[in-house]
Amino acid sequence: MDIGFEAKVGVVRVLLPVLLGVLAVWLTLRTRGVGVFFGGALFVFGLAISEFANSSASGSIGWLREILVSSPKEPWMRMLWVFPVVFLVSRFLFPWCFGVIWRNRFKSLSPQPESLGSKVIGQGGILAAIGAIAVFAMAVYAMAYILFPRGAGYEDKASMIFWSPWLILAATSINGFAVSCSLHKNGGGRFLWTLVVQFGCIAVCILQGYASLGEWALVLASLGGVTALIATMTGAREDSRSGHPLISHVHALGFASVAFLSVSQVYSWSPLPIWFLLLLCFLPTVHVLLDLLIAMVSPNPRSAFRIVWWLATLIAFIGAFYWVVLYSVPQW
Repeated sequence: MDIGFEAKVGVVRVLLPVLLGVLAVWLTLRTRGVGVFFGGALFVFGLAISEFANSSASGSIGWLREILVSSPKEPWMRMLWVFPVVFLVSRFLFPWCFGVIWRNRFKSLSPQPESLGSKVIGQGGILAAIGAIAVFAMAVYAMAYILFPRGAGYEDKASMIFWSPWLILAATSINGFAVSCSLHKNGGGRFLWTLVVQFGCIAVCILQGYASLGEWALVLASLGGVTALIATMTGAREDSRSGHPLISHVHALGFASVAFLSVSQVYSWSPLPIWFLLLLCFLPTVHVLLDLLIAMVSPNPRSAFRIVWWLATLIAFIGAFYWVVLYSVPQW
């Protein structure tokens, strides 16, 4: 039954990811072991499930064959498996790194002297953590690199294609660190909503000129919205040894948002102004830094003043986004 393009987009690109995300994030936050595994699987394959549901019944087998065997029509379609890879890399590397650094932090604050063996083990752990972060950086760069088109027809975008993977790596790492640190503080979970606003704005930008890529961004924005909503409603637990349970979600969503935005600029006839592109890419970090400024006046992260400041700065960005979209870019 043909329900119309707009209705199909609403069902397949918004409603379906929301339902999948509710179950995925709830399993991640409220269960252990196998439950967390299935929660992560639903989250990272939500994009693939949405894309499969969007294909016609007769074309489903062909779609599966194309995804599993053939090269994609466009390089950015590799996000179907790149997104799970970034999620898994951050899921297995960052909790361990966090645990090592957290334990050594407390050792450094302890007044009791450490034995030589303990110092060697601690230093080895720090070096291993640095190595793990380097592996994460190389993996993120590689995943970003393969999403961009190359060759004939893209000679004029060569410089943009060269520096975009570095921008994605920087934004993923810095934004992920900023939001992860905010999650360790009471009341810092509201910065998950900054990620949602960032992804929503990016989806709007892309939809203006590249509908299919914009639809994929809409799917992940919906997953991000559910992540923030469930985390806010349930109150996510935190393990002092492995960090916040949503750290891998933050890194994966942060990677996908900036990757989709950067890729869209390659296909755009009128790219975003560079100042606004950088602001949009690093919005979560900028927002956390603005919150740190107001923290000097109001230390309590749950105070009404801090929350109003957070909301006011977010609305100010949305206003700037509205102005840029309507007035600064001629094709929009």
